[in-house]
Amino acid sequence: MKKGFTLVELIAVLAILSILALIAIPSIDKVLKNTRNELYETQLTNIENCAKNWGADNLLLLPTTEGETVTLTLGQLKAGGYVESDIKNPKNNELFPDTLEVVITRQASYYTYEVDEDTIS
Repeated sequence: MKKGFTLVELIAVLAILSILALIAIPSIDKVLKNTRNELYETQLTNIENCAKNWGADNLLLLPTTEGETVTLTLGQLKAGGYVESDIKNPKNNELFPDTLEVVITRQASYYTYEVDEDTIS
């Protein structure tokens, strides 16, 4: 008696594997995209926190009247030692540009810190 697989059995296994791949790949892709987006948001939050540290050390440079803004760049935060030199954008695996801006706005009795996503290339 011969041991082995017939051509029909091999084709059936390949068909089953193809169907499983068609089901699994979109799910895995969705999970990877969601993870990249979450990491992206975390990176932006970390940059905002670094800008808050800069603000705590430079109170005299912060806006004094409500609605007034101050804009920092990622390059300025790097030069001041508030940010690591290389921060990658998880969406495209490239470095965030030094021209990325963080806008600090004076509200009634507090400041808001927001990364201007339009400055991310």
